[in-house]
Amino acid sequence: MAPRTKVNRAVAARCILTTGLLAGVVGCAPRAELVLHQPFAATSQRELQLSSQCAFCDSEDSRRSCLLAFPLPGASDGPHDFLVYLDAPAAKGRIPIDATQPQSARGFLIQSVGRLAGKTVFSSGTIRCRKVWYAPRLYRFDLDVSCDDGSRITGTARVAPDEQPMRTFARTHAADIAALAPSSSQQTSPEPLTAPRSTDGQ
Repeated sequence: MAPRTKVNRAVAARCILTTGLLAGVVGCAPRAELVLHQPFAATSQRELQLSSQCAFCDSEDSRRSCLLAFPLPGASDGPHDFLVYLDAPAAKGRIPIDATQPQSARGFLIQSVGRLAGKTVFSSGTIRCRKVWYAPRLYRFDLDVSCDDGSRITGTARVAPDEQPMRTFARTHAADIAALAPSSSQQTSPEPLTAPRSTDGQ
């Protein structure tokens, strides 16, 4: 797994800047609030409430990528130990999750601490994208996705366009992102893939 420090520092610095720039527009920074449902986990971890000020996106060609970076549940600040990455068509409306279809959405969750540390890929579900009417620069994403380890992610994020944290994440997780593409078997990357999460013995 790539060291989280570099990504955390870049994202944290960008969070501070974005908070200041957008405070006068929406009253607070773009915010993400998700619930991570884990039926296989210990009782105290079966439903984790994740909340963060760090929610960014970037568009290229006909697609939009998003990064949501969360501290531990209940924390208002600190290392971003849960990262949600989403790649979707740059369109509004309801978009299905389907790793085999080029025009569908796809993504993954990376957890960097604890017994469940590792990556799990979105396997099914939907996202819904729309503009935030009172802040046209922002996009709202509603997520209801299932992952290949049996977990489920639901919730909402308001994301702001910002190239810097997206490019930093794309460099440090190049192979994880490349593996999402339907033609991933044709692609190579010098970066190692993040190990999958293990649910054994939970």
